[in-house]
Amino acid sequence: MENNKLIAKFMGEKEVCTGMYRLEQHKYLKRIPYEYGCEEVCDFELSEMKYHSSWDWLMPVIEKINRDTDCYVFAEDYGTNINYAYQEAVKSIKKYNKQKR
Repeated sequence: MENNKLIAKFMGEKEVCTGMYRLEQHKYLKRIPYEYGCEEVCDFELSEMKYHSSWDWLMPVIEKINRDTDCYVFAEDYGTNINYAYQEAVKSIKKYNKQKR
């Protein structure tokens, strides 16, 4: 869960109350509304976030890492191993945050 919180912060998500984040600006939201019953904005608890298990959630993170940092995550290198790609994304965000300080 801590890694999903780290990713949410990196993605610029707003914590609307303790452990609840508002996801507003990501491509995968277009696929979420029907599943979660909302239209444009969805609030998610950390336990509901799927960065670790869904390519739809993880790919925007990888794109932002590759675009906005000097760290690179090559998702195609991981094939279908989302866990490895997730761990590499987390490692890259931690490195980026350390460099920012």
